[in-house]
Amino acid sequence: MPRLEDVHAFIEQARASATADDLRRLMEAVTVEMGFETYSLFQHVRDWDWQKAQALAISNYPMGWLEVFFAENFNRFDPVIRAARRTALGFQWSEIPRMVPLTRAQLRVLECGRREGIADGFTVPANIPGEATGSCNFAVGPNTPLPIHNLPMAHMVGSFAYEAARQLWLRQIGIVRRAEPVKLSPRQRDCLVLVAQGKTDWEIATVLGLKESTVNGYIDEAKVSLGVTRRSQMVTRALFDGHLCLAETMQ
Repeated sequence: MPRLEDVHAFIEQARASATADDLRRLMEAVTVEMGFETYSLFQHVRDWDWQKAQALAISNYPMGWLEVFFAENFNRFDPVIRAARRTALGFQWSEIPRMVPLTRAQLRVLECGRREGIADGFTVPANIPGEATGSCNFAVGPNTPLPIHNLPMAHMVGSFAYEAARQLWLRQIGIVRRAEPVKLSPRQRDCLVLVAQGKTDWEIATVLGLKESTVNGYIDEAKVSLGVTRRSQMVTRALFDGHLCLAETMQ
């Protein structure tokens, strides 16, 4: 079970990050706190240019690995990236062979990573329509076990970290979000809370005494208001913007 107070504190600090360096320091601290060693948070662009701000990227992966990764164009066939494009849920890297068929080139990427100290990890995908896919990744070296008990916390932290980094990147390239978060109607918020708790439209309709089609309408309206197309993104954005508090999602 995620440590709610720690995750809530992270959300508040991530939301308040004014620069990429602020978020880097925050990510380094929470990564170690959760039992990982390094992290990377980036958009999956095909052609990378360090001199341009064409993509979002924050990381403390070993520089040797980053240099090899981009020099060898590993971003074009990295199995972690391939797997992240196929799911909205966080996954352990040990699950990748069941998610994507591994080619010789992809196995080479994983082997090179191990040699550079990136032996195992956990990935939180971030697939936002209209933008390059992305992910937040937490990794450990060959002598450190994956902190399985903290993966739920890593999933939540990764989602909010990506959104915080995304807002900083949008600001950097000149796209400024609305100054004030949108307002949701009371019924939209009621439905959103229950979606965050994992309830189906039928269950939400039963709880609120509404028709299932009415619930679906409220949820669609909330997604449009928040500028997202998926329910998981709706919950993340609502939490990040302060429409919900984390404790409400755990009922």
